[in-house]
Parts: sequence; structure tokens; C-alpha cells
Amino acid sequence: FTGQNSLNGSFPLYVIKTNADGDTLWARNYLEGQGNSIIRTDDGNYVIAGVTYGDGNYDNEDVLVVKINSDGDTLWTFQSGGEGIDYAECVIEANDGGFVVGLKTQSFGAGGLDWGLIKLDSGGNLLWQRVYGGQEHDQFESLIQTPDGSFMLVGGTYSFGVIEPSNALLVKVNSIGELQW
Repeated sequence: FTGQNSLNGSFPLYVIKTNADGDTLWARNYLEGQGNSIIRTDDGNYVIAGVTYGDGNYDNEDVLVVKINSDGDTLWTFQSGGEGIDYAECVIEANDGGFVVGLKTQSFGAGGLDWGLIKLDSGGNLLWQRVYGGQEHDQFESLIQTPDGSFMLVGGTYSFGVIEPSNALLVKVNSIGELQW
């Protein structure tokens, strides 16, 4: 969630944990930003993926990934980005216990808005990152890991096929993010 802090006008990443009846167990503010995806991890913690506006410049958004424990305490934080708008769209826990983050980027790639993957180990350390796309806007909507350890992404493209309207795009990459098809 994103909520405005009435004290200073900032927009912190705001997470609320409730019980089965909807009663609030805890609520926490994290870095200034927005969460786009949250998952419960195999170890009983949570990973949130989204965007941070940490420098206060809303034209320079960066990828934000935060792992918190079941009490809401921060275990680790990962941030990455360039000169343009970069943000995490979703996160999945990989078969090896690490995390794969699907992102959209204007800072890197061939042009326009491109899509990419970041692979983090279980401690939030960067293992690899890849960007996919053409000269126009390309973006994914969903990400899964296949039984063979590869990753499948589905989304839309203005770079490949008929330009108007956008085309559906299905991409398969191997376990280190290299394009297979």
C-alpha cells in the first residue's frame, strides 16, 4: 500500500498485517514508495516489490524490494535504478530460495519502456539482471518459474509484430535470465 503521511507530506510504503477477522495486528511504514506485489515466503516472512521515491524526485523512481519478518521488521532492502523510471511489478520466490523480480525500466534497454528480471539470493544480494524489449514500449504482466528452472513472462509489446494495437508477447528465459524464445 501507499499512504500519505500527514506530518510531512511523504508517501511511505505502508504495510498492514491483519488476522483472519480483519483486526489489525500491526502496521508499518517503510521507505518512501509504493508496493506493487507482496508474497509470503517459504520461511514464513514476506517480500514486497515496488518502487521507491527515496530521493524525493518522482521522475526518478527506482526498483524497491523489501523482505520483512512476520512482525514487520525489515530483514533486508534492495534498491536499483538508473536515470529514468524503474520499478518492480512483481516478485516470486524461486525454487532455490532466492527471488526473481519482474521490472519495468526506462533507464536500461533498447528504448521506451522495457521489461526485465532481477535475480536476488535469499539474503537480497543481486545475482543477475536482464532487460528485454525493443525500440518501443514493452511490458510484462505476469511471471512464473517452470519445473525445469526457467522463467516465463507474458505481457504486451509495441516493438514486435503489428505496432498498433499492441501485441501479446510470451517470453521464456533460462535459469540465469538468458532469452530462450
